[in-house]
Amino acid sequence: MVSLLHIAHLLDLQAAADMFRLVAVSGVDQGRDWELAPGRNAIGRSSDVTVQLRDAKSSRLHCVINLDGSAWTIEDLNSLNSTLLNGKPIRKGALSDGDRISIGETDLLFTTSADAGSHHMMTTVLQKEISDRNLKDFERELLAHGLVGRSRAIKLVLEAISKVAPTDATVLITGPSGSGKELVANALHYNSPRRAGNFVSVNCAALPESLLESELFGYERGAFTGATASRIGKFHYANGGTIFLDEIGDMPVGCQAKILRVLQERAYCRLGSHEIEHSECRIIAATNMDLEKAVEEKIFREDLFYRINVINIAIPPLLERIEDVEMLAGHFLEKYGSLHHKPIKSFSPEAIAAMMSHHWPGNVRELQNCIERAVLLGESSTITPNDLQLNPRHAPQPGPAMDFIPRSLRDVEREHILKVLDHTGGNKKRAAEILGIERNTLYDRLRQYGSLE
Repeated sequence: MVSLLHIAHLLDLQAAADMFRLVAVSGVDQGRDWELAPGRNAIGRSSDVTVQLRDAKSSRLHCVINLDGSAWTIEDLNSLNSTLLNGKPIRKGALSDGDRISIGETDLLFTTSADAGSHHMMTTVLQKEISDRNLKDFERELLAHGLVGRSRAIKLVLEAISKVAPTDATVLITGPSGSGKELVANALHYNSPRRAGNFVSVNCAALPESLLESELFGYERGAFTGATASRIGKFHYANGGTIFLDEIGDMPVGCQAKILRVLQERAYCRLGSHEIEHSECRIIAATNMDLEKAVEEKIFREDLFYRINVINIAIPPLLERIEDVEMLAGHFLEKYGSLHHKPIKSFSPEAIAAMMSHHWPGNVRELQNCIERAVLLGESSTITPNDLQLNPRHAPQPGPAMDFIPRSLRDVEREHILKVLDHTGGNKKRAAEILGIERNTLYDRLRQYGSLE
């Protein structure tokens, strides 16, 4: 006979199954939520866990939530980056409704709400966009990566990602520092068939040639002074996934030839070894440098340039997508309000006007840092221009009054096209994108003006 106590226990378990959820409030999974089952709920990047994260800084089996009647616990599973419960590292701890679990760069809300989306932490820019627009699945994914905006410039970037992500094509991402090149690389990986593999990021400008080579390819014991044990490299770790070569324009020339071999043959050797290893990884590169000019100056290999420039995704500076500033600012406001446990704030009209008129030489990264600083240091629930602490040197300066000079449309068009070309450093593809015309049309105009070099 089944006891009343046993029936009550089963009802408790069923209630837990109906009620408990994890909601991602930041990170690449922002906006997603998972229903938790009675018993063991594993969390990580592995394909066979209850809560599968895409955060590259989470372990494959990171932690586990146990729901056993009224006992709710979380336990770290010897993860690489530890598990934080309400901002503090834990080995094992008790869970309560509303607790925040931090894994890598992802914040997860543990909630008993049957409708997780009704929680105040989820009234986000992302959800507003989803409700206001008929978004495709890939657009929701990209918004979750922080690629938010409605400008024509950013829509071109999003469309390119949607077409290229499902392929294995090598991609070169170009754009100024702080414009979001690594965000695009993340979006390409996590919207690809390789999403279950590792996303490995390497900053080519941060290491000298000798260290960069050992970092990329690994080394054998005794290969150099201090090599007391063998070590695998980034290409080995990225096998089956994606390797992101950031600031590839700053890669030493000696290392460029070895990268070229990996691109051509997917083969390399560890330092101190003659044994050939293979890595079936996708290669994505990024630079803020004009690589065509670098090729002309003999500081970047021409054959490597054409190998990595199969698909080019050019990210515009924030000044060219200024209509996205308010939406980006709202996204960062919610992100850092949640991360630092600050009450959700709003912007005053004057603060929005100040942001819209700022030149943003540091691009999206400058805006992100500006909002985080305002969240941390702001005294009231509304962020003002004083909280933003924008540098007045980067505000638009009024120019001298000019007498009107009647000119033909041809002259005005020619002047504007040449100014855009000067702005892009002579990059005609980028200039055509800014002008909103085909590259062939740009060449035709330049021929007409006698300005084609």
